[in-house]
Amino acid sequence: MSRRASKGSNQSALIIISLLVIALFAVGVTFLTKKKAAYSSLPSLLVRDLMENGNSLRGNKYQVEGKIEERWVKNAYEGLHLSVKEGGRSYPVFIKIPQDLERPNIEREKRYSFSIEIGSGGIPLATGIQRL
Repeated sequence: MSRRASKGSNQSALIIISLLVIALFAVGVTFLTKKKAAYSSLPSLLVRDLMENGNSLRGNKYQVEGKIEERWVKNAYEGLHLSVKEGGRSYPVFIKIPQDLERPNIEREKRYSFSIEIGSGGIPLATGIQRL
């Protein structure tokens, strides 16, 4: 009697290999398109510390991310009310932005990352801005 070749194992092997190739492709695309965190070399600002005693943070540099809620323009500075999420809650943070700072067009309800330095009186002063 002649033997028949089994085709079932070859088909399942092809399916498994093609699924692995698709999974590797998806992982590769995810890693290649992932943005680097802006200002990741700076420590994150703890909003509670800023609210409790911001003046003690004077001269320190931080990074903070959040959504623009409001914006004001006064004399040589522009002010932003930023909503920052920390520990499951949203906190308001006011940031002063010098007029001469290079920055993208700032829009309300959009997310941004800021490099800030705490100035006199504990007021954050933007030193860099990047839209997320």
